[in-house]
Amino acid sequence: MAKYKYGICEWAMPGNGQYGCAVAHNAGLQGIQLNLGDVNRGWHLSHPEMQKIYLDEAQRWEIEYPSMAVNSLCDVGMTRKEGTKERELARYSIKLGVDTAVSMKIPILMLPTFHDSYIKDKEDYELVLKAVKEACEYAYDRNITIALENVFSTDEFMDFVNKVGTGNLKIIYDSQNYSVCKNYDNTQIYEEIKDYVVAMHIKDGFDVMSTHMLGEGGSNFYKTAEAVKKSGYSGWIYAENYFDQDRLGEIRKPYELLKKDVEVLKAAFES
Repeated sequence: MAKYKYGICEWAMPGNGQYGCAVAHNAGLQGIQLNLGDVNRGWHLSHPEMQKIYLDEAQRWEIEYPSMAVNSLCDVGMTRKEGTKERELARYSIKLGVDTAVSMKIPILMLPTFHDSYIKDKEDYELVLKAVKEACEYAYDRNITIALENVFSTDEFMDFVNKVGTGNLKIIYDSQNYSVCKNYDNTQIYEEIKDYVVAMHIKDGFDVMSTHMLGEGGSNFYKTAEAVKKSGYSGWIYAENYFDQDRLGEIRKPYELLKKDVEVLKAAFES
């Protein structure tokens, strides 16, 4: 049995939705991390009709959905104050995410703490902590793991996990976020939090997200890959360079770039 499985984040794909499974399959990938959807479009994946379309396409193209993100939290976030409409929308989106994960048999739900959910001060911290604790409690009896995507230091993350205290809070590690957002060493962070990592996003660049092909930027891609292999991690590794945007230096060649990155990704982790 293979140690790693390779996927892609739906929001980075050069063609997603009902086309995503074909794109992933043709790039040599095995899975997709889905996105619940946008607030303004009613969280499309929360509807049973859309779930069936996605599940049918997954079966057709032999693609798995191992995790899902509530990326609308980046627009209407967990830092919104109690008693506001936006706070209730954020809370509602998380509940929808858990319910959708249960319905689609997706074991991991990711809550990103970026943009409108980014923690800037103590008040933000307490608001996000409360939202995540509520999420973990709601997900616990439904056998769903809640995974944060954040740029906490190791001590900050462990303190957060202990304060939540439910046992089903983990992390989806990102190989570039830490250095870009906080100037932390990406590899060092991985080595310190590896026991809590349930999946990982891999992209590259220097001081801006996803501007270089894997191994060509400043995120220490190969060093991190070696640390992952030595750590005993097994599970999903998602390509997250933004193939849907013209960031990677070869305009209008997203499918070619995706296949190239997948080849580099597999070579680095399987050597």
